[in-house]
Amino acid sequence: METKRKQFQGLTNVIRFNWHFYLFAFCIVLILFSLSDIFTHPFSILFTILAFLTIFTVSITLVITFYVYDLSNLYKLSWLNNLDFYKNEIIVNINSGFDETSELIKKHFRPDTLIVLDFYDEAKHTEISIKRARKAFPPYPKTISVKTVSIPLETASADKIFCFLSAHEIRSDSERILFLVVGSEQKVMLK
Repeated sequence: METKRKQFQGLTNVIRFNWHFYLFAFCIVLILFSLSDIFTHPFSILFTILAFLTIFTVSITLVITFYVYDLSNLYKLSWLNNLDFYKNEIIVNINSGFDETSELIKKHFRPDTLIVLDFYDEAKHTEISIKRARKAFPPYPKTISVKTVSIPLETASADKIFCFLSAHEIRSDSERILFLVVGSEQKVMLK
């Protein structure tokens, strides 16, 4: 069973949560076009070229965003179909403040137990886009807040663990290593 996402959902979320970047780029383009009107050749051509380069760069990133988040099979989770899923499995889904996948995993694979962990830390993750996303989309029910260096799972207590588009939010290399290697070996009971 596939869960349908809304058309353009990925693109609109990226624009919605990062609108300040697009507003800034729009202002830069306006300034560059204004400067091209004020200055004479060769500067007018330079400012026009810079304006079009800015438009091109922003457009390319939006096209790629649309392709990855809306046109690809990323959120259909069909790329996970070759994994064996069994009844009574415990699946853990780890996110970093914005969870678009727990509901998809629950509907697609129907695990008996889905444990959702969120390592979002307001002091470390200061990006305004995540704060906007958290306001717009509440966490999955019963999401457990965790630290990247302290995952509250007993060793070998989960059948599958997903960290879908969130590990990159761990900016420190040493913290990421602890999260991916040492964190998986912790013996802390899930409460």
